[in-house]
Amino acid sequence: MNISSIAQAAKVLLLTMAAMVATATQASDTLTVTFTGDVLLDRGVRQVIEENNGDASCLFSPSIDSVFAASNLVVANLECPATKIKSPVYKKFIFRGEPEWLDVLKQHGITHLNLANNHSIDQGREGLIDTRNNIIKAGMVPIGAGENMDEAAKPVKIASSPRNVYVIASLRMALENTATYSMLVQQAATPAREGVSVKAMMSPDTTAQVANCTALSFTEFSPAA
Repeated sequence: MNISSIAQAAKVLLLTMAAMVATATQASDTLTVTFTGDVLLDRGVRQVIEENNGDASCLFSPSIDSVFAASNLVVANLECPATKIKSPVYKKFIFRGEPEWLDVLKQHGITHLNLANNHSIDQGREGLIDTRNNIIKAGMVPIGAGENMDEAAKPVKIASSPRNVYVIASLRMALENTATYSMLVQQAATPAREGVSVKAMMSPDTTAQVANCTALSFTEFSPAA
């Protein structure tokens, strides 16, 4: 190999290394977060799971799995309690999923589940808190619910690299039952009680917490809300 060939090979090697460094730098500065719509584990969905011997993996397709696999984080809205507790509140549409199905959501790439919606309280306060605990047991992070309203409305950090990213969840729609909605509103004024985030809590402390970072709002609302 002559000197010219060696120089050319060295040039190609340097260009290749530069491209690899540029690609790595770009990748390290990128965060892919996928948000889904409602994930319901009752009614017709429950029927499909039961028809497949209780295997909730039937809800996922290769195309869905490929999207989730290409994401760093997947945030979904769990549109039902996932609990063994059966304590339905007085409203027209009542949902409940089985807690073991949460493991399947985790296995297919879901990392965070939002509970600030109009069905997470369907099995009462105990069902809500049990659902939150079951999400944690399944290896995912609950958003928009907690032991009290301050905790429910607190921004949840979902990433710290390449920058801090928070999700602020809130429920901005009335429920089918006015009394149930009033209960949630009362919880908002009573920090000691369990509840879902009926509004995004942007207190001075929260504002300072999410300053100079990316804050994403996950809000369920109706046009009339």
